[in-house]
Amino acid sequence: AGALRLEADTDTIGLLPDGHALRRDSDWLEQRLGAYTPLELRVTRDGADTAQFAARLGAWRARVEALPGVARTFTAGDLGAAAPAAVHDSYRSADGRSTRITAYVPMTSARGLARTADEMERAGRDVFGRDDVVEATGYLPLYVRITDYVVQSTVTGLAVAFVVVFAMLALLVRGRRGLLAAMPVNLLPLLVVFGVMGWAGIPLDIATATVGAIVLGIVVDDTIHFLHRYGHEREEGRSPEDAAAASVRHAGRSLVLTSLVLGVGFAVMTAAGTKAIAYFGLVAALAVVGALIADLVLLPVLLGTSLHLRGTVRSGGTSRVFRSAPIGESYAVTEGLRIEHYEGVPPDAFPTPDWPAADREPPAPDAAWALAFQGDRLVARLATYFRDDLTGAPGRSGIIGHFDAVDAQAGTDLLGVVVAGLNAEGAVRVIGPMNGSTWHRYRLALPAEAGDVDAPPFLGEPLNPGGYPAMFAAAGFHVAASYESRISTDLGTENPRARAAEEALAARGITIAPVDLARFDDELADLHALSVRAFPENRYYSPIAVDEFRALYTPMRAMIDPALVLLARGPERQLVAYVFAYVDPLSARDGRPTRLIVKTLATDPAWRGIGLGAVLVERLHDAARSRGLDAIIHALMHADNNSVKISAHTAQVCRRYVLYEHDGGGSG
Repeated sequence: AGALRLEADTDTIGLLPDGHALRRDSDWLEQRLGAYTPLELRVTRDGADTAQFAARLGAWRARVEALPGVARTFTAGDLGAAAPAAVHDSYRSADGRSTRITAYVPMTSARGLARTADEMERAGRDVFGRDDVVEATGYLPLYVRITDYVVQSTVTGLAVAFVVVFAMLALLVRGRRGLLAAMPVNLLPLLVVFGVMGWAGIPLDIATATVGAIVLGIVVDDTIHFLHRYGHEREEGRSPEDAAAASVRHAGRSLVLTSLVLGVGFAVMTAAGTKAIAYFGLVAALAVVGALIADLVLLPVLLGTSLHLRGTVRSGGTSRVFRSAPIGESYAVTEGLRIEHYEGVPPDAFPTPDWPAADREPPAPDAAWALAFQGDRLVARLATYFRDDLTGAPGRSGIIGHFDAVDAQAGTDLLGVVVAGLNAEGAVRVIGPMNGSTWHRYRLALPAEAGDVDAPPFLGEPLNPGGYPAMFAAAGFHVAASYESRISTDLGTENPRARAAEEALAARGITIAPVDLARFDDELADLHALSVRAFPENRYYSPIAVDEFRALYTPMRAMIDPALVLLARGPERQLVAYVFAYVDPLSARDGRPTRLIVKTLATDPAWRGIGLGAVLVERLHDAARSRGLDAIIHALMHADNNSVKISAHTAQVCRRYVLYEHDGGGSG
């Protein structure tokens, strides 16, 4: 309510304290001489004859002089013929149609001057019967417009700053709910400040108008610190309540100390001799207090309680609950933890949890879901599949994918119970995390090791909280396969084997050309055919139909640069190797991307060992150099693949990943 009472106004003389010498002098002049501030008005003849206009002008001046605070009006005609001609000329236009009238008004605020000028113009309309006869002009109306512009532009700038700040928060804060929690937290101190100003009668003037942007800067800084800590706690597997409490404990002290320093610094300004500075210091100090309360009280509440996802099924399917082997109707793993199992539901039956790094890839139609609840609050989830005779894994394999957890113990318990259930239904092993097959998202990213290059995440990389590997290990899983991504930042380094192989490939009739987007469907068919020949030796491989392959790659067409998808064809135009790469939009700096991602490198087994992979990768390095990129990431390679050997010539490890397997026999 106080914010609604806030007025935008600037009172120049009012900015000084009551006892200031300038205010005393101004008051003395007004007491002795009357109002002395000149407000200029231009009166234009309305077509009446001279006598009629003079009479109307006199009537209008009488109305103006009767207004509260107006001391008198003056024009050169009041001096009579004795006044020099230059004086008369200064009070009338060259064509003699306009006359300047000076009205002496009290020294007041911009809004007060504007109201006085409006009343004088309204009197002109009443007397002359037209809107264009009397017009306020000169310095005072200009002063009013300048102060209005300063305040309005500042308010507009605050609105723009608010949008920009929250756009940046959207990039920094993982999860829509975290962003929604940050918005009221950052708005509340602004409303408190403007509310106090409204109730206290402190106007929004050229001095205090900037306080809004300063308040926003202070509170968003604290919010970012808090949310960064909160995200770290969530990645460690803590529940929202525990993560919020831990964030208050760890980040709260620094927020209090910085707020104390800022608040005291601003509060000192309240002792200033100028009201503008004193008001600014007062409202800024209040803003710091409001921001601290919002970040340490409101934000934890929003993050820890009111924003939890409740597990629901929107439509279809049947509900069962994992007990053990076999699946039964009810099972509580630990006190307060309930695990539910859903089968036959649509792929979109469960909303994606708004958790840090939640797996958002759509599930396959045959996914069965297992959800862990504490009370009615979802704390962990996963999907399960069955696959037969995967490469290196004969018989029936249970697959765990779409794994997410915000409570480490709940995640571990859920994994253990699901493993037992999959074993009971005939799985000789359980593999995870894998979203149905190796054609989709699989693997967990590991914490960095000593010597690994620090590189930000790239598009297409599996991201997960750092506590997930520990949950799989605690549930009895062991590492079945290791993978790595490597980054090359020295694009000037050449692979000598690649240069030597170029001529040998040409002698064999092998040509290398970019993918033809005009024939994209046909090219995808060739890529599919080669992929199913090149990858069957990969652990846990399963074949994929050409239509499903197209469904995976067709959405990527818009971001494909043909020069980065290179196809090597043999003498009979058969596809013998290809490399698929794309510019990483997540690496944009100053409006341009800086990294190239090598996603897939495949060679027909019959054409291996002649340097095809090395040549294709070197061609990509040439393309990266020509585009001014800074780095190339060779992404998600199996640690034992030939791709790693090619990459090792120019690149260093920047990320490591694992895929887990459970051999059955309980949760370990």
